[in-house]
Amino acid sequence: MKITFYTLSGFIFFVFICSCNNSSQTGNAVTKSPISNSTKSEIKPDELFDGFAKLISGNIEKIPANVDQTYYDSFSKQLNPKLEEIEKTRLSPITNWNQAALNRNAKSDTTSVFYPFSGGDFLHVNSLYPNANHYVMMAQESVGSIPDLTKMDKVQTKEYIKAADFILRDIYAKSYFITMNMIKDTKSSPVNGMLPVLLWSVSKTGHTVTAVDEVSVDENGKKTYTPFKVGQNSAKAVRISFGNKEKGILKTLTYYSCDISDPGIEKDKALAATLEALPPSNCFVKSASYLMHYETFTKIRNTVLDKAIYLVQDDTGIPYRYFDKTKFKMELYGNYVKPVSDFSENLYQKEMVDAYKTREFMGVLPFSLGYHWQTKDQNQMIAVKK
Repeated sequence: MKITFYTLSGFIFFVFICSCNNSSQTGNAVTKSPISNSTKSEIKPDELFDGFAKLISGNIEKIPANVDQTYYDSFSKQLNPKLEEIEKTRLSPITNWNQAALNRNAKSDTTSVFYPFSGGDFLHVNSLYPNANHYVMMAQESVGSIPDLTKMDKVQTKEYIKAADFILRDIYAKSYFITMNMIKDTKSSPVNGMLPVLLWSVSKTGHTVTAVDEVSVDENGKKTYTPFKVGQNSAKAVRISFGNKEKGILKTLTYYSCDISDPGIEKDKALAATLEALPPSNCFVKSASYLMHYETFTKIRNTVLDKAIYLVQDDTGIPYRYFDKTKFKMELYGNYVKPVSDFSENLYQKEMVDAYKTREFMGVLPFSLGYHWQTKDQNQMIAVKK
């Protein structure tokens, strides 16, 4: 959705100019590898993108002149307690549960993470793997744009902040994005893609945004990075660089807007090369519409099985029968029941029913995550490569 821009305060204009100057100093296209978290680094905020992330997530310290202070105070007071409750009941339990499992399986939680069918859900993958050095997320939703805050008045900033909060409503309540809501929202809202959602999540998880770059990939999988331009809406992939100031650890998140069905991968040589070049990774699959149960998603299913050194997923991910027990150690948690009414009962897995009666069953889940969010019938599987 195209926004008509107006005037703004000198404060944000100064921020914008500083950021543009900083971006221009990086030169044109540059190619970089994922950032290592082995040494302590200075976490220097990109004033434009970090400021944007803090603003829409209710975290900005000094409210700019072009933001309605009364509205913003009310917005922050409503949002922060809501997220504190999610942190208490969902996010912290996820972190503690998976950390114990990682320790038991002697796997590192600092390695790269691959999260297909992710939408803009950095909130939960960060809770699952908070120490990862690089996150690779893939989904069909567009990257979208970041508006020029320097040209927005109080009405427009209020509209944008409200839209950013609204697009996250399903994550708040259910832990996953509903595809049809996301499609509708990004077409009718000033928040027209996943980049604002990802920046919101990066900020809300206690990180500082240090850079945002557009990612271009050629047919051989070679990546080129250029500073992301405010107002542009043509990027197919984006990299966010960020870190926690106290820990001094730089990280990256790369989001690819793409079709990871078999026809989509076959048509997109750059995507195929990107998938092939993925390193051995910790993986996550959640609320994935059972797509990898179908033969039209064989390629991405095989990619996950090949690249995963440690995989956390629910039953909407890879069917249990595809895991080779000579290659994977399986752990099952929670309570496995039939899919919710939105999906076919044919997706119910007899193999899973039987497996829950074996020593692979490890116990209950201390959190709610997935389609059965209104009940205690949640399930999670951990597959550890031997």
